This record gives sequence, C-alpha cells and structure tokens, in this order.
Amino acid sequence: MVQTIRRREQLLLGTTDAVLRSHSQKGTIVRFARGSYLPAAEWVALEAMERHRLRALEAVDRSRSGVVLSYFAACAI
Repeated sequence: MVQTIRRREQLLLGTTDAVLRSHSQKGTIVRFARGSYLPAAEWVALEAMERHRLRALEAVDRSRSGVVLSYFAACAI
C-alpha cells in the first residue's frame, strides 16, 4: 500500500509549494494528480493499472459530488 503525499496536508505541516515543486523537479516525488504526489521510487514500482487506480481514487477524493467511475477506472478499483 502506498502513502500518498497530499499538498493540502503538507501545507498544514509547514511545507511550501516551492518545496513540493523543487522535489518534483528533482525527481524525488512524482505528481500523479492535482495536489497528489508519491515518492518517485514507489511510483516507478507500480504497474500501469495500479497507477490508474490511484489517479481514479484521487479524482473521487477531490470530487464535491457523487462520482461514478466507468470503463478502466471502474475496473481498476
């Protein structure tokens, strides 16, 4: 199980956008969805379907209304 690094949580802990951007540019973390990151080593180790599943789950998490997943996103979950 991977531990997603979320921008909103990091800002509450005192991390800045500049720090997240710097880590992303250096390649130590990968931004896989808006405001969501994983350590690069974890991201690279995931298979394509698991990456798709994480993106779908992040979209659901950010949604303000009911979400219906379909096609590959539904299969990935």
